[in-house]
Formats: sequence, C-alpha cells, structure tokens
Amino acid sequence: MAMMPMAIILLFAILLAGGVSSAESSYIEYNTTQRIVPGKINVHLVPHSHDDVGWLKTVDQYYFGGNNSIRGACVQNVLDSVISALFDDKNRKFIYVEMAFFQRWWRQQSNAKKIKVKELVNSGQLEFINGGMCMHDEATPHYIDLIDQTTLGHKYIKDEFNQIPRVGWQIDPFGHSAVQAYLLGAELGFDSLFFARIDYQDRAKRLKEKTLEVVWQGSKSLGSSSQIFTGIFPRHYDPPDGFTFEINDVSPPIQDDVLLFDYNVQERVNDFIAAALAQANVTRTNHIMWAMGTDFRYQYANSWFRQMDKFIHYVNQDGRINALYSTPSIYTDAKYTENVQWPLKTDDFFPYADKPNAYWTGYFTSRPAFKGYVRVLSAYYLAARQLEFFKGRSASGPNTDALADALAIAQHHDAVSGTERQHVAADYALRLSIGYKEAEKVVASSLAFLADSRSSTEQKNSVTSFEQCPLLNISFCPPSEAALSSGKSLVIVIYNSLGWKREETIRIPVSSERIVIKDSEGREIESQLIPLSNSTLRTRSQYIKAYLGKKPRETAKYWVAFSVSVPSLGFSTYIVATTKETDGRSPTISTMHTYEASENNTIEVGQGSLKLLYSADKGKLTRYVNTRNSVTAFAEQSYGYYSGNDGTDKDPQASGAYVFRPNGTFSIKSENQTPLTVVRGPLLDEVHQQLNSWISQVTRVYKGKEHAEVEFSIGPIPVNDGIGKEIITQITTTMRTNKTFYTDSNGRDFIKRIRDFRKDWDLQVNQPIAGNYYPVNLGIYVQDDSTELSVLVDRSVGASSLADGQIELMLHRRLIHDDIRGVGEVLNETVCVSEGCDGLTILGKFYLRIDHIGEGAKWRRTVGQEIYSPLLLAFSEQDGNDWMSSHIPTFSGIDPSYSLPDNIAIITLQELENGKVLLRLAHLFETGEDKEYSVMASVELKKLFPNKKIKKVTEMSLSANQERGEMEKRRLAWKVEGGGGESKVVRGGAVDPAKLLVELAPMEIRTFLIDVDYIQLCNSLSLLPSAKVIHSHFDGCYNQIFINLLSYMGFSVALVTLKLVENTSTAFGLQIKDKTEEITREEDDDDIDLLEEDIVRTSVNGIPAIGFSNRVNQLLIKDMELTVVIKLLGRKIGYATLQNKIHSLWKPSQPFRLMDIENGYYLAKFQNVGNFERVLSLGPWIVYGQYLTVQPWSIEFNPSKPYPNMVMAWIRLPGLPGHIFARMTVYVNLGKALTSKVLINGIPQRIEYEHLPTACFSCGHYGHKQDICPKSGLFNNHRKKASREKKQFRKIDLIQEKTTLQTTPVTIDLGCSSKNTTGDG
Repeated sequence: MAMMPMAIILLFAILLAGGVSSAESSYIEYNTTQRIVPGKINVHLVPHSHDDVGWLKTVDQYYFGGNNSIRGACVQNVLDSVISALFDDKNRKFIYVEMAFFQRWWRQQSNAKKIKVKELVNSGQLEFINGGMCMHDEATPHYIDLIDQTTLGHKYIKDEFNQIPRVGWQIDPFGHSAVQAYLLGAELGFDSLFFARIDYQDRAKRLKEKTLEVVWQGSKSLGSSSQIFTGIFPRHYDPPDGFTFEINDVSPPIQDDVLLFDYNVQERVNDFIAAALAQANVTRTNHIMWAMGTDFRYQYANSWFRQMDKFIHYVNQDGRINALYSTPSIYTDAKYTENVQWPLKTDDFFPYADKPNAYWTGYFTSRPAFKGYVRVLSAYYLAARQLEFFKGRSASGPNTDALADALAIAQHHDAVSGTERQHVAADYALRLSIGYKEAEKVVASSLAFLADSRSSTEQKNSVTSFEQCPLLNISFCPPSEAALSSGKSLVIVIYNSLGWKREETIRIPVSSERIVIKDSEGREIESQLIPLSNSTLRTRSQYIKAYLGKKPRETAKYWVAFSVSVPSLGFSTYIVATTKETDGRSPTISTMHTYEASENNTIEVGQGSLKLLYSADKGKLTRYVNTRNSVTAFAEQSYGYYSGNDGTDKDPQASGAYVFRPNGTFSIKSENQTPLTVVRGPLLDEVHQQLNSWISQVTRVYKGKEHAEVEFSIGPIPVNDGIGKEIITQITTTMRTNKTFYTDSNGRDFIKRIRDFRKDWDLQVNQPIAGNYYPVNLGIYVQDDSTELSVLVDRSVGASSLADGQIELMLHRRLIHDDIRGVGEVLNETVCVSEGCDGLTILGKFYLRIDHIGEGAKWRRTVGQEIYSPLLLAFSEQDGNDWMSSHIPTFSGIDPSYSLPDNIAIITLQELENGKVLLRLAHLFETGEDKEYSVMASVELKKLFPNKKIKKVTEMSLSANQERGEMEKRRLAWKVEGGGGESKVVRGGAVDPAKLLVELAPMEIRTFLIDVDYIQLCNSLSLLPSAKVIHSHFDGCYNQIFINLLSYMGFSVALVTLKLVENTSTAFGLQIKDKTEEITREEDDDDIDLLEEDIVRTSVNGIPAIGFSNRVNQLLIKDMELTVVIKLLGRKIGYATLQNKIHSLWKPSQPFRLMDIENGYYLAKFQNVGNFERVLSLGPWIVYGQYLTVQPWSIEFNPSKPYPNMVMAWIRLPGLPGHIFARMTVYVNLGKALTSKVLINGIPQRIEYEHLPTACFSCGHYGHKQDICPKSGLFNNHRKKASREKKQFRKIDLIQEKTTLQTTPVTIDLGCSSKNTTGDG
C-alpha cells in the first residue's frame, strides 16, 4: 500500500511528459482590439505612471534618474519605454499628465521621432490628461496659481499637438477642493474628474452605497452650469492586488507557453474576473476602470504591456467579461452613454484621513516660509505680466517665462504643500529665485519705459534704473537705507496691480531721521518714523547673513511710514529727500511707552475709527471698538502650541509633514516683565509684544483703516526637550457661533464647516482637533445673530474654530518624527550661518476685523485682493529735483475716468507671443454673500484698453485653449438624482462686438483673447501726413496713418485700403482702390465719399507723399470745430498722465478724445459745445506747477513751434490794496516781451507772473533764461551784467503755487490781453 502513491505519481508524470511532447509552442498574436460589449462588464485598463514633479528627489533628478540612492526613478526612461511600446501595437494606450516632464523629454527628441509621436497623439494612443505642468495640490495653492500652471500646460499641448485635454486626473492630492471641481474642472471644459484619496470613513460608505461616482457641483453660485462627473477609485490609484507588473513586482504574470512549467492562463483569467466582479459590485453601470500603474512605473514598459496584452486576449476569449485598453476619456463617454442618474456632491472633500488617527491636516501649514514665498511671487508674476504688457512684450531680453515655470511646478502636491524633502524644497526655492531675478528685470525696464517722459522712440534706450527690495519683509532695502549723497533724492515708484485706486500707508526702512517725503506734485506729505525693534534687528541681522553671506553695509534705524495714493493698474511717484538739521523739517518720530506688568489700567490704541483696548497688567487685547459703525466686542488674542505625537503609543502614528496628530495643548504665557510697548504717531499706532525669546508680534492700527494688522515672528521653535511643536494663535470673542465657521476654497468660495460633522456621512470622531482643521488661503470667519469676526491670512495655513466665538490659526510647525507617509524625513527646517544651524524663524501677517452681521464680506473680498496683490515698490535716485520734469510721475494703464467695479478683479493681463492679449476677469463675490456686491457686474473693455483699438474679442475656456462657445457645445449634460430643484443659474451674456461690455455673474471668471491694434506705433502723425512722417513709417503705417486720422476726426472706417506697391519710376508708390470707399461718421451718420481725385499721390525727393483735395480738407476742418490744442509749458508729459490730469481738472460731462501729435502738443476733441467753451473760458489750468496752454484749433496751427503765442496766466499786483484785487488771469502773448510794470491811477505797479519758469529777466521774453539771452551779452560776464540789468528792469517774480480761486470776466487795460479779475476793479 505504501508503494501505490509513488506508482500513481510516476504514471502521471509519464502521461504528462507524453502530452507535453506532443504540444506545440509558437508565436501567439494577441487580440487587443478595443471594443465595448453591451451587456457585459467592461474593464477599462488605463495605463499610466504617476510622476511627481519633485518629492524625494528634485524635478530634474526625477527626470534624468539622478540620486537613485533615494529612489530608482527616471521619467526619461518611462517616456522612452512607453513610446516604443506604443509603436509596437496600435491598440495600446497610455495617458500622461505632467507637462513639466514631457516638455523636458520633447526637447531632446529628433524631428523624425516627434512626427511619429504626434501620430500617436492624433490617433488617441497617447492622450494628455489633466495637462497642467504638474498635478497640483488642492489645499494650499491660490486659485490664480492653479489657473496659471494649468494654462501653461494646456498652451503647450495646444501649440505643440493641437490637442485639448478632456479629463481631470488628480489622483494623488491629499483631499480635494470645491474650486478643483468647478473651476479647474468644468470651466476648463473637462468632461470628468478622477482621483483616489478621500476620507476612509467616506470611502467605506460610498463603497457600500455605490456612490463612488457622482456629479459634483463645487460652486453654489454657478451650480449645475459648472458641474462635473467625478469618479473616486475604490482603493488607491494602482491596479487591484496581483496586477502590477513593473520589474521586481510580485504579481504573477500570465505564463502561456505550454512548453514551460507554471502554465497559469486560466488561473490568472479567473483572478482577473474575480477582481473585476468585486469592483463592479460597488460601481454603477457595467463599466469599471483599472488604473494600471502607480508612482514612476513603466520604466520598462513592455513588462506592463505584455501582461495587459495577454489579459485582454485571454479574458475576452473566456467571454464572461470584456477587457480593453482604454483612457479616462473613453471611460467617461461609456458612462455617459448609459444615460443614468448620478448622486449629487456639493462642497469639497476636506479634511482627508486614511486612518482613525491620521488626519492629513498638518500640511496645510508645513513649510510656512516656502508657502509665503510662493504667494509673494505669485502676486509679483501677476504684476510683472501687466507691466510687460504696458511696455510691449519683447522677443529678446528678459521675460517672465522662468518665473512662470518655477511657479507652475511649485503648485505640485508635494511642493507648496510642504511635504517634500528639504533639499527638494531648496530646489523649488532656487528656481523661484532665478525666475524672480529675470522678472525683476522686466518690472524695472517696464517701469523705466512707462515713467520716461520722452517719446517712444527715445524710450527704447532709457537709462533710468530701478532697484527692488525682495527682502523688505526682514527690513532690508539697500536703496532706502543708503545715505543720500549731496543733491540726491530717493525716488519711489509704487505700482498697483489692482483695477481700483488704492490709498494705503507703506513703510520702508531708513537710516536717518533727517528726511522728508514728497508726492508727485512736489508737496511734502505727512510721514512717521518708527524705530526698529530689537526683535526685528535680530532677525534682520541673521537672515541677511544667511541669504547674502555677509552683513549689510548700512544699518537701518527706522521704518518711515507715509500714505500713498496709487491709480488703478498704474503707479505714483514719491520722493524721499534729505533735510538739514537747521530747517526743522522731518517726519514725526513716534512716541513710545512701555507698560509694566504691575500697571492696572486700560490702554487705547488707534488714531481713526478703530480702537483696540489692552489690559496693561495682563498685556493682552481685551476689546475691539469701531466708532464709525458702533461695533464693540470683547476680543482676546493668545498663543499656544500642540505637542506633536511621537507615535510611541498603541497607534504608531506620529505628527509629521502630512499628518497633524496633537498630543496635548499648551498655552504660551508672556515671560516678559514689560509685556507691552505702544508706539503712537499720526498715521498708525503699534503694539509690540515679546512673549518669550522666540515669539513676538506687532499689532498695527492704521488711521484710515478699520482692521488690525498683526505681524508675528515665530522661531526658532525650541525642540531640545525632545518634543515637536505646532504653534497656534487664537482670537477669542463671546460670539455664539453654534459650532459653525466658514473657510475659503483656494481663495474663492467660502464653505460652511460644522465642528465634528460631515454632510456626507455620520462622522466617528477620533481626532477632535486635527479632524476639524481645514485649509485657509484667503480667510476664515465666524458669525452669530448680530456680529461676524473675520481673519485674513497672507499664505496658506491650517485653521479651525474649536470653540464657539473663536478662530484658531496654525502658524508654524517643527517636528522631530516622521509620519510614515513616504517622505522619510522629519519636518525640522533650519537656517545655517557661520555660527551654526538653528530652527527656522517665520515672519508673517494676519488681519482681523469685526463687523455687523452681513457687512464683513466686502472687507474680506476687497482687502483679500489687496493682501494677495501688495503694492510693488521700485527705487531710483535723482539729481536735485529733475525727476518730475524728466519723468511721468503718475500713470494708469486704463482710462483715467474709469475703475473696475468693486466686485471685479483682473487676474490676468498678459501679452502672448503671438501679440494677442490674454485677459481674465473674476467676480469676487458669491451669490447672496453681500446685498450690494453679489450682483451682475460689467466691465467696459474700451476703458481697459484706452490707447488701443480692439479688433476682436474671443471668449475662451479658463485655460484659453478653446473657444468658450465650442466648449459649451461639447459639454456633456449629466443627469442628477432628484434633479430639477435648482433655480436657474444666470451667467454673463455674450460680448457685444460694438459695445464691448463684459458681464460677470457672482463667482464667474471669464477669459478672453483680444486682438488689438497698437495705435501708438503711428502716433507721431500731425493733422495731415507729411513726407517726414510717411518716410519714418514707410514700412506699413500708410493705412494706419490714414485710418487713425479719420478715426480721430470722429469717423468710423468701413473700408479703406492704402498699400505700398512696386513702381518702376520710384522705389515705392501708393495704390488706392478704384472703388469708392465708404466712411461713416459715428455721431450724425454723414457719409464722405472718397473719389479718385480726392487723393493726390506724389513723390517729394524720392519719398512717397499723400495729399487730399480741398473738398476733403474742408470737411475735415469743419469737424475740428470743437477741438483745442494743448501743451504743458516747461516740461514734457506723457499721454496717460496728461489724460488723467485734464480729466480731473476739466470734469467733462461727456468723454473727449485726446491725441498725441508732435513736439509736446496734444489735440482734445469734445463732443459738445459746453465742454469746449468751458475749457477755453475757465482756467488757467495748472499741471505739476506749470501752465497747461489751451487754445482753439485753427488751420494756421503749427506744431513745430516750441510753444503757442497766447497763454492764459495768473498775474499778481502786489502793490495794490488787498481789498481791490490781489491776482487776475490775463492772456499773455509769449511772442512779445512780458510787461513788468503797469500804471494804475497814475501809480506804477509791479507785475508778478506765476508759473512761467523760463522767462528772461533781461529782455523780458519767455523761452530762455537770462544767462543765455542773445541780447544781454551775459555769456562771459553774466553776474556783473545781471546786477546792472536788475536796476534798469524790474525782476519778473516767478511764484510756484497752486490756486483754486474762481474768477469772473472783467476787461482791463494792462498792455496785454486780459481775461478776468477778482475783486472790485
């Protein structure tokens, strides 16, 4: 009996051997044809590789495979291998996401290879999904950065491949925002969105209820008009267990060679079908998706594709289910075809936890310095693109591209999130720094160009130099700190990137108190000196040395604060000049008082409406009072910290870069015996508090503001006790907020949060602190029945309301344990100088305000924009006082009479490489958020581009890669369970090509490509084209000259063609169509028919010339009846500055047209007689202390003359009794000698002329000074001669002052033409 089993075994082996010997092994052609089979489960296999744009290694190391001791990952190998595998089988497919990597790879390919790859793209084998430069984070970036990085990637795909991504693929970010759904999903034209990470409790419920796939409406304002089909993977973004096939993966491959052992085809087919059925049981419809890949897979792509080929072949042979190569786009179409209803999802998917004690809410604050740096440069990039547009994009020279690329990859979900390794964070920061340096040149050159008052041709070689201060946050600004040499002044040009005028108080560090501040009119303005605190000086000293490797040459002693007014999308200029100790002029030095802890009194801080009350003995804020709106509330602010869990209890989860797991809460009490120092001054008050050696703060209350600004300094956080710490601040009130608070979604929509509650499932509370933390990029607020408390931030932070009436912000983290989520490094940021390394110190700000219920939204939205886009400061030097005479002191890029509505922001204004303008406008308010501003708003494009002719406006998708209309036509209309209850969503209408008015509904962002004509290219034209003008614009301005001329006269050109043609007799000739062209006047619809004989073509010295017939000239002259000629005496002035100034002076009832001609002259054409006569009859008009000459246009006007003959001017007769008249306006003939005396009632009276800066005291003529007078003979001995002349000729006194005195006309005889007087005559 014992031998029987062996015999059976031997017999089986013999039979098996015989069977094998008769079998054949040969090539198998796998059938991978794509097909969807109705009635069967269709398994969509989606090959992909998730390639982090930096994490454990830098982006470049990941690309070329460097630093493999950390991880063996090489994206270059992935793409090489995948492309080769796709060539092998036309049925294979692959999706790719990260354009930052694909760009690098594409640049290295041959033209022949590129042609083949484009065929793969066009056939759908290779599909770009998501399409941004990276797979961005969704918690910590600002929405503008998300748009920019996506636009950059989509533009690359469109330009290079003419493709438009259809699907969002956010598989790895650690929670998902509402903005991702509606803005970075539906508004891009995406048909669907897929991701993996949601809360483990949420996933469990969705698996059970088959609600992993939903229709997501992320915006309550835009509702179903911006919804998106969303799929959540049932597990991670990898295949089911047993189906990963990278080299060294443990999943068993299909072995289908009958000559080899371990033949397992049926076994593996059964495994495949079982996994598919399991997923089908939790998914609606008979379509399921397998994400076939994970991090940095397909480095040897054949190992994956070979197995998928086999599975598709054998599973389909089996016939129970159907498998196919697919993409998310194919999967989406299949789902849509099923025509079923889907569950509705609103709000977002924050916070995310993958285990009971593992809430990924720590990264909302991790690496706060890097988060702040990204935010600062985001705003700088926005401003730099605007300035680049105003100057004109240059094909060569500096540009903003490097900063765009650096900011784009910084939005990666392991970059701005703060979850990367330290050397990778340093690499991101280095790239940002390099990008900033290049963009800094763009800003400096653009400001120099715009500020230079010379003509556009001269400006190309502007020598004006500007410096900027990127380390101003640590009180370091070399140009403002440097001692000014004799006769020098500091010039500060302040740029405002917002669409509304801003009035703010700015601060710069200075080294001396002997200074004065002057505005663009040359007037001294109030300023305040604030001594730098010891804490500021310590931080400044350490970090300048850390950043620059050396100590600064100058030592700043003060902040000087002064108020500025800056026009929308424009700049203003301010001057810092030195004073002598003897003249008594200097800023107000702030008073300082330090309160002892023993003092028992209340301290009131604030010069304006806002008052903050402090307790002197406790050193704490106690009350908030706004005298304007009668808001008064108890308010207290404090600091504390959570000790980071070290993971040594029964659950090994520690607090780390990703995870926030507190292990106790500790308040931080003041260790200082002098807890409060109050600084007071005319512009702002400050409260300085030093809690301990590593936490201090300054609370500022500005006179003209109704919010408090809190600037904190935290660090180095001590960890020598072996405990990691997570630093918080709390603002506490007595408001009854019922567990409810509101946080923003990437700076856009505010989402309602309820403590210990989730709308989508019954929350099991395991972490009552970390589980109630949410990301904040703009702000957080709480409210009760009567009051609301708002806090705004300057970067991404984690925040919550853990008690009613309280707001809590996490400001800094330093931990000493890893949270076991893959980064493999503790979050312990240090800064190293020669003395050694210490923990990182963070400088940051937050802003708080208390309002009546319903009144806080306007402050949150408008001030939130101002926090995101701070004023940009640029510094230069001037000799003496020549800056204002040689530069334009104020500028606005939009019509000076116009500003954007308070609820609209320009978030993109950029000139593209093709010359088109990319414009994005954003409505800042949600539906129902504010009774005044949550309404439809409109923007006048003509006012945004006042000096340009808008030829065409095309509305685009959010990323500008397709026309909006075409996108809407293709949009899939998903059905929602219980749908139909939503009220109709109203959005802005189409843009009328004539009115060019853009409407925006609440929370709407609209994107446009605008074709413009840069009219100024030909604006040196006088009234009729001269040979000189035609020659200088010989290469294409004939047509524009003619059209501009007639357009200026009030005509709309329907069809005019003037073009250069080859001519045998001259180098070039002019050709005009034989057909009579039609030109229509806008105002009265009169027509002018241009006949062949109306245009005379000649040549002057070989230069083509155009002349018009007397008939046409008379018609054009008639249309000049309401036109005045203006010129500013004594200095040059730019077009935009002049337009700003005269609009505010004249205040016309209807818009007027301004045209820049030559020699400093301008023409202003009015629409009605009233405005025309008012400008001529009133005055004199004074701009920058100089006369603005105004005279009616006439045919004799000659723009070559240096100045007009007749000028309306102020004169004084100082010898008359004051009750008769002190000053009068007269018409002065500048072509004749100025009268210095007049006899009145037989008594000689001296005449003083105001605002005539270049009058000769010798001959009495205007236009030159005495020392160069041709009649005086003073060239060699002017001092002696001048003494004798003064005795013979009364000096004409020049008085520089501004007056607003109104006068009535009275004719008098003074030997010159008088206009009016004041007094009794």
